[in-house]
Amino acid sequence: MHSSSNLSLALYPSLGSPPRLSPASSSPEYTRNTSDRGDGNNPPPYSLADKVSPAGEVPSNGIVVPTPIYATWSNPLLHNPPLHHSTPPTFDFDHEQPSTPNRGFNVLDLPVEIIVQIFEKFVEHDSQPNDDDSRRHLDPHFCPADPTRIGQICSHWRMIALNGCPELWSKIHIHNPNTSHLPLVRVCIERSGNYPLDIGISHDGKDDSFDVEAAGRILIIFHSRMEYWRDINFQVPFQFLVVLRAMVKQSDKRPVRLERASMGFMGSIRNPYQPKHDSYIDSIWKFFHGSPKLKQVDWRGRGVDGFPTHAPFRQLTHVRTNFTLSVDHVLAFLAAVPRIEEISIDCIRKKSQAELELDNAFLPRPQTELDPCNPTISLQRLRVLSVHSLSIRTSSLYSRLTCPALESLKVHHNSLTFRSNQDLSQVIGFLQRSDCQLQTLSIKDPHVSDDDLERLLSSPTLRSLTSLSIQKNVVRDPIARLLMKKLDHGSHQFFPRLARLLLSSCATTDGLLAAMISSRWRYAPTLPGALRWALITPKKAFGSIDKDFFSTHELRY
Repeated sequence: MHSSSNLSLALYPSLGSPPRLSPASSSPEYTRNTSDRGDGNNPPPYSLADKVSPAGEVPSNGIVVPTPIYATWSNPLLHNPPLHHSTPPTFDFDHEQPSTPNRGFNVLDLPVEIIVQIFEKFVEHDSQPNDDDSRRHLDPHFCPADPTRIGQICSHWRMIALNGCPELWSKIHIHNPNTSHLPLVRVCIERSGNYPLDIGISHDGKDDSFDVEAAGRILIIFHSRMEYWRDINFQVPFQFLVVLRAMVKQSDKRPVRLERASMGFMGSIRNPYQPKHDSYIDSIWKFFHGSPKLKQVDWRGRGVDGFPTHAPFRQLTHVRTNFTLSVDHVLAFLAAVPRIEEISIDCIRKKSQAELELDNAFLPRPQTELDPCNPTISLQRLRVLSVHSLSIRTSSLYSRLTCPALESLKVHHNSLTFRSNQDLSQVIGFLQRSDCQLQTLSIKDPHVSDDDLERLLSSPTLRSLTSLSIQKNVVRDPIARLLMKKLDHGSHQFFPRLARLLLSSCATTDGLLAAMISSRWRYAPTLPGALRWALITPKKAFGSIDKDFFSTHELRY
C-alpha cells in the first residue's frame, strides 16, 4: 500500500511537501439558514456551497453542516484528516401544510416518496435507447443538473435532498476544473453515501482553462471512493496523463463496480502529442479493463489505435471505436464478444504505411483467426450496429453476420473515387438472414445509386421500420414515389409505421415531397398516418408548391 503523502508527491513532483494547515483553517464548513421554510416564490437564501466559515464558528442565524467524511486517501495537499461524526439528525417528513379553501395545489403536500422520484429524474442517467440517433446511448452521459439548486427551493426539499436521496449527489462531472470545485465535490462524495458514482472530468481544449493541480486534487477525492465508481468519463489534456498514470500505478484500490468507461486525451500547441503518451494511455486502459463488471467502453480517444489485447472481451456489451480497421479485424472482434448489444465501428479503411509502423512500434494488435468451420457469426444480443467505412467494400462483413435482435442499423460509407463501390444486396441478405424487427435505418453514402437504394427500401424486411434517414448527393423522384405507394386498403406499402423521416439534398418534381409528407402525416390520433417528425432539405431550392408547404407546416407532432 502507498501512503497518501507519497502518492501526493508522485502526482505533483514539482510541488514538494505542501504546507501544513491548522485544523481550523483546513476544514471548511458549510452554513445554511433554517429560519425560514421558504416557498417556490421566495426561496430561503441558501446554497449547499455558497458560504464557508472556519471550523467551530457557528453563524448566529444558521447551523453548521459537517465537513464531508474523507476516506483513507484524503487530499494530502490540504491535509484534511478523516473526520468521524455522530449519526446525523433525522427529520419528520410527514408534516403536512394546513389546508385552506381555494389555495390551490401546494407542492409541499406531495408525499416524500414522490418528491424523491422527482429528484431522481432531475439527475437521471440517460441510458435509454434513442431511435433517431444510436450514437447517443453509446455515449456516457452526465446530467449537468446541479443538485444544490434543489436545496434552494425550501427547507423541506432541502432536508429530503440531504438525507433521503443519495442518487442526487452521485453524478459528478467537472468541466474545466479549478480549486473552486473542490468544496462541492467533497459534499457530493459524502452525501452520495454508498450509491454507485458516475464521475467525469473534461475541458474545452484551452491550456489556460484546465488547472492540472485542481484536477489532481479532485481525482484524489474521487479515488477515495473508487470501489463505488460505476461510470467514468475523462476528457482531459495530455499533461493530465501523468496524474492518471500515477494513480493507476500506485492505487491500493480497484474499480470493482465499474461498468462504463470513456477516456479521451487532447493536445495543444503548448502540450502536443508525444509518442510516449501511447504507452501511458495503454497502461491506464489496462487498469480499468481489469474491472470484473466493465461492460461499456468508448475507445475513441487518442492513444487507442486498435482493439486492446487486455480488454475483457467476453464481458463487453457496448463498444465504440475511432481507429482504422479492416473487415477481418472487425469480424474477429465480433466473434470474441458474444454479449455485445451495441457497437459503433469507425472506421473501416485501408491503413497508411505510417499507421502500420506506429502499430508495430507501440501497440501491436492480436491477430485472431476466425473459425473456418463456422462461416457465420451469430450475435444473439446485438441491437445497435453502426458501420462507417471509407473506400473499402464492407459486403464481406454483412455476409458473415446474423443478428436476430437487431433494432438499429447505420450504414455510412464514402469513397475517394467519387463513385459508390458498395453492394447493398449483402445488407438485404443480412437483414433477411437475421429475420429481425429493424426499427431504425440510416443510409449515408453520397454516391449510392437510386436503383440499389430502391431495392433496399423495397425489401419486406423493413416493414417494421419507424425511423428512416437517407443522406446522399441527391434524392430523386423514385425514392419519394416509393414512400407514397399505398395498398388497396389505403395503408402504405412500405414502412407503414414510419414515424421519423430525414431526406437530404432532394431534387424532385415540385409538389411531390409535399404530397408524400401529407400522405403519411399523423394529423390526429384518430386519423391514418404515423409520421410525427420530418426533416427534408433541398439540393438547391424547393419549388413553389413544396416551398409553400414546408414554410407553413411545423413537421413535428
